[in-house]
This record gives sequence, C-alpha cells and structure tokens, in this order.
Amino acid sequence: MKIYQAGPLFSEAEILWHRALTKKLTVAGYEVCWPGDLLTKEEIIAWGEDAPKQIMHRDRAAIDACDVVVALLDGAQG
Repeated sequence: MKIYQAGPLFSEAEILWHRALTKKLTVAGYEVCWPGDLLTKEEIIAWGEDAPKQIMHRDRAAIDACDVVVALLDGAQG
C-alpha cells in the first residue's frame, strides 16, 4: 500500500515529525510519499511565480499515485 503523507511543512518541528512518521510507516512495510521529498528548493526558485501552480501539479500527481492519504491536522489546521 502506498501512503501519501500530508500535513504542514512550515517549521523545523513539523518537518522532523513528518520524517519520523515516514520512517515508522516505512519500517511497518508501507511505501510513503511525503511532499517534503517531492521537490527541491532549487526547483521552486527556478519556477519563480509559477511555483505554486507547479507544486500543486506535482502534489496532485503524487496523491493520484497513492492508495490512501494520511494527514496531520493539528493546531490551526484542525
């Protein structure tokens, strides 16, 4: 089963939490797609003003390739 792991990636704490969850899910035998691994800062810079659109296209394609979405929704997102 392939999991798209969604949630905020704005702070170092959120990024570390997601990396830890990705590791746990992988060890449990799941294939994990995490948005933090889908693109690089260099790509975002190169896209310029088109970056938000390009990011959404890449994320959408990744979601479509997964079997399920698991999302962290805490704090203001919850």
